[in-house]
Amino acid sequence: MAFLFRLFKYLFILSTIAAVALFFVVVETQPKLQQPERLSSASASDARSILQRTARQIKQGGKSKYVFSKSELQSLSMLANNLSPKITTNVNLSDSKALFLGYVKPFNKDIYLNFSMALPDSDEGLVFGDAKIGGLTVSGQWLFDITLSLLSSRLKPEHYEVIEMVKAVEVSEKQLQIDLDQGENSLADTGRLASLLSLRNSLVQGVNLENVQEYYTNLLAFAQRPKRDNSLLYFLKHQFIEANKNSQLSGRRAVDENRDAMMALSLYFGSNKFALFTGEMQSMTREQQVLRNTHKRTTTLLNRNDLQKHFVYSMALQLLSDANAGFALGEFKELLDSNSGGSGFSFVDLYADRAGTRLAQYATQNEVSAKAIQQTFATMTDERELIPFPRDLPEGIDANQFTVDYTNTQSANYRQMLSLIDEQLSSLHFYAPMK
Repeated sequence: MAFLFRLFKYLFILSTIAAVALFFVVVETQPKLQQPERLSSASASDARSILQRTARQIKQGGKSKYVFSKSELQSLSMLANNLSPKITTNVNLSDSKALFLGYVKPFNKDIYLNFSMALPDSDEGLVFGDAKIGGLTVSGQWLFDITLSLLSSRLKPEHYEVIEMVKAVEVSEKQLQIDLDQGENSLADTGRLASLLSLRNSLVQGVNLENVQEYYTNLLAFAQRPKRDNSLLYFLKHQFIEANKNSQLSGRRAVDENRDAMMALSLYFGSNKFALFTGEMQSMTREQQVLRNTHKRTTTLLNRNDLQKHFVYSMALQLLSDANAGFALGEFKELLDSNSGGSGFSFVDLYADRAGTRLAQYATQNEVSAKAIQQTFATMTDERELIPFPRDLPEGIDANQFTVDYTNTQSANYRQMLSLIDEQLSSLHFYAPMK
């Protein structure tokens, strides 16, 4: 017995030393990807065009060649960096290889996990070249296979089918081409798309469909009562009161009740496409559908219907992604609006985006904050207690003026405007930036 104890002790010490050694091999104090370009009005417009073109090709189904120029890949990288601030990426093209590289900054300190993955020419489907993680070089194909193996319990046949759809990859210094064969059914088909998204749902802590359905059914009944006013506060207050009651009666966590209550509200006011992530809610009667459409058009925030939409969509995206995606997508939309034909870049819209994102964060951060927000909403009687009226936030900025005044989303002037938004929102404790 003493021998086994010493053996386990030595094995533990050796494994600890190995883990520490591996840590120092893979982490670095400087990013290898220096000064990546940031999202601007022009790059946002390019990214939207690429995504729209790709979506059209996917909807067509069958065989198709997806071609991305070097500048298009740069625009997509900028969009991805904006959506995931802790991960920064870029793509380099050479004569026969695309190199995806970047870094992860998991902490606030100057610690970086640099990585790269090569995607060489191939006429045999998706094949990966060497991969680097810090100072460690491994086979990219081995790393990909290991990842699939670790996720095997969560993967469905549809996920493997997507990999097998890639028939060839062709790379030059100017473009990346991927030959895809979707077969008879398009990836955009509702059932197939929902099945593919199930992987994301299983990897990120999400809503409880059965519980969301209960909140949604309750909300449909509540919505039929005569409304006191058109403010979103009327519905938000009801949802948090219900969440508080349910968490006390059922013993479920306040965090989970808040998440599901807010998700039900988002499904009522937001896009029907949110159901791809949560599952379909119960069918509504014609009367309920008409009432829902009326509420979506007439319910306001700060006396504006568009700000209600910004708030609700950002709240929903935060609940579904848990990665500030709501605000990042809000920035993307405003950059698009600054281009010709748009309504102009609006920092007031971003104000509502920030508020929706922050409320979802605070209401689901931990049990203390979750219970606190339930109590806060229980006593709210005025919309000014939900969101302060914004001051000195410009709107209607076109692309040329945005470039002159702010350049991109990482410039000092732009960050100063975000600080002004945070300063105004932070007069209410539940909008304070999370630490």
